[in-house]
Amino acid sequence: MLDAPRAELIWASPREVLNVVQADQVGCHIITITHDLLANILQSAEMRLKKIQVTSLTNEVFFARLFLAVNGKEVEIDSRPSDAIALAVRMTCPILVSQDVLDKAGVFPEKEEEEEDKLSIFKELINSMDLPDLEGPPPEKS
Repeated sequence: MLDAPRAELIWASPREVLNVVQADQVGCHIITITHDLLANILQSAEMRLKKIQVTSLTNEVFFARLFLAVNGKEVEIDSRPSDAIALAVRMTCPILVSQDVLDKAGVFPEKEEEEEDKLSIFKELINSMDLPDLEGPPPEKS
């Protein structure tokens, strides 16, 4: 079990990225997408995509597998990670990454600045202002 979340960076062409992003944009397809076709075929054939997993990284190339439920059996199919992820997004199934791949290529997200640090510039500005003494009730208007 990991103490901190990690991200996996997978290089993909702009077209492959567009295929993943379009899956989240209902009715926003620029072109007919093969991933939509495959998702429709799987659903029509009563096959279920249970999960996908980025399984290995060899010579700077990522590999993935699709895990399908077909007629009560689990079937594994090799896939490019970009295709597997695009299909998983469309079929809303888990996207997993093997520990070996995380160890080789995982990155830790940058920690967000503490709220105190984010506001420090405003504190400095306010402290540098020449303001009247603000203690006590406001002065009466004449």
